[in-house]
Amino acid sequence: AVSLFLERARAVMPGYTPSPADMRAIAEICHRLDGLPLAIELAAARIRLLSPPAIVARLGQSLSLLAGGARDLPIRQQTLRGAIAWSHEMLAPDDQRLFGCFSVFAGRADLEAVEDVCGTPDPDVLDGLASLVDKSLVRRRDTSDGEPRFVMFETIRAFAAERLEDTGSAAEMRERHARHYHGLVERLRPAAEAGDRDALDHLERDHTDLRAAIAWALETDDHEVAVGLVSGLWRFCQKRGYLLEGRTYAERVVAALGPDDPDDLRVAALDALGGLQYWLADQGTAQETYAQALVIRRRQGDPAKIAEALYNLSFTFLFQTAIDEAGAVLDEAAELLRGLGDEAALGRVLWARANNEWASGDPSRLPAASTYALQALETFERQGDSFMIGWASYTVALGALVDDDRAAARRHLSRALTLFRETGDVSGYTLVLDASAAVIARDGHLQDAARVAGQVASLERTTGTGLNAFNRDSYKHDPGRLATDPETAEAFAEGARLAVEDVVTLALARLVVSPAGGA
Repeated sequence: AVSLFLERARAVMPGYTPSPADMRAIAEICHRLDGLPLAIELAAARIRLLSPPAIVARLGQSLSLLAGGARDLPIRQQTLRGAIAWSHEMLAPDDQRLFGCFSVFAGRADLEAVEDVCGTPDPDVLDGLASLVDKSLVRRRDTSDGEPRFVMFETIRAFAAERLEDTGSAAEMRERHARHYHGLVERLRPAAEAGDRDALDHLERDHTDLRAAIAWALETDDHEVAVGLVSGLWRFCQKRGYLLEGRTYAERVVAALGPDDPDDLRVAALDALGGLQYWLADQGTAQETYAQALVIRRRQGDPAKIAEALYNLSFTFLFQTAIDEAGAVLDEAAELLRGLGDEAALGRVLWARANNEWASGDPSRLPAASTYALQALETFERQGDSFMIGWASYTVALGALVDDDRAAARRHLSRALTLFRETGDVSGYTLVLDASAAVIARDGHLQDAARVAGQVASLERTTGTGLNAFNRDSYKHDPGRLATDPETAEAFAEGARLAVEDVVTLALARLVVSPAGGA
């Protein structure tokens, strides 16, 4: 404990050398604080202003006062609260305000967020934040992108939240917090939906605070913020493996909406919920959700939005092999889009047609599936839409797998996997790696196929992605055999334990190298 005190003291006052009297006082501080590391750090951070004997005197007063008001707490918690209270009492008024406000951040906040939420009327958040960092009340954590982030230990945050409640401004600060993250999601949404890794990584770093913002919006019936967050984040949830969490929030938001809420809010929430249900392979429920959205869009009368709703609805028919129904829906969408001249949206309809023909299971329709998929791929290449290039490549590869054209399947799967690796799209990994395992197994590399299949099983559990089962029937892939065969079971288990990036690297290595015999 004494060594920790000296380490933290020298962090704020380099070269500090304690006298014998200081050492006796430091030992007393550590004794009074029961050796609790966080409490010791808070006390040591005061060494720049107070000598150890002065810390002893002030610490004793604070602990005595606090223990009298919190007798129901265990002694160690009373001690820790006393150390935090003592540090808080020594803050300047502006720093006390910032300390309380910072408690609304549930995770690691960047400087922009702190300034936006806590910056008014504080004249200089940066100086106040530096003061809280110096006193170990806030911690700085650098991220891989070089942007510093700031966080409170939960014990300190709970105390700070109490102080914020005492000021009567907690509701205002939580509202500002939620609106800040709502604005962030709206700003990053186009890039995140297009698969931009920086945008997705930014949302990942703010995930804890995004959850807190959604919870607050639901708690206070702020439907605009709640819908904006859920609608703006559903693709993030899909790409980064939070499907179950995303569906839970989307269901709560849809249930919270009332008859007085605008149609645009309702349909945005329904679209988000339908997308998450689809990726979880809950097709019947997704169909009901998308059908509700289509009713609203038809009532509004905007051709582009009607076409989008039809496109969404079409996918829910595929896994029911309701091919004619899906085709009729896509025909209507295409007619609307041709009138608008929207090439990008027409490309998506072509891709949906490819999936529809392929899902029929009818060998006579496979050539049409390949034609549609290649036409869609050419459209996405002209548009520079890497997200859809990845999915169109995957669809082309599925057709090649059914035809046992392994060279084409390897080429298109490799392209899709490379694009999804660039964005960290784990749902993309889950589907493309599954098809890759099928190709690798056919090529005779059963150990590596089992490793890839093991990782897919792990991803299915952790992300909730549920679309593989239907596809496997078409390209005749049974990962269960790799999991149970004595020759491959150990490799399958190993693959489930490996880091996903390592398995992606392994799969790509097998996909880009033709096997012996040149199949």
